[in-house]
Amino acid sequence: MAIHFYTACTLDGFIATTDHSLDWLFAQDFDTSGPMAYPAFIEKIGALDELWLQFAPVTLGDGQPLFPLAADFELLEVARNRDFACAHYRVRKGWLAN
Repeated sequence: MAIHFYTACTLDGFIATTDHSLDWLFAQDFDTSGPMAYPAFIEKIGALDELWLQFAPVTLGDGQPLFPLAADFELLEVARNRDFACAHYRVRKGWLAN
């Protein structure tokens, strides 16, 4: 079974505020047809456990963490989508890896 994870996070590694708000995310400039947007993710997913992250130019200082456990990733691809730095990783070990 392959697991694929697609999300955005802040530069300090949070995916939501302490009260689970995503308002910070929807205020950002992101092209849904641009590099590493969700439609491209769905089109490219394969048989490997993968992680696609969009890093927003925001810090929250506190909130819900991106990763709850330790893991090791291999960087496969990087791109810029307007204000976001986008990265595509393969999970090597830990967290999602089998």
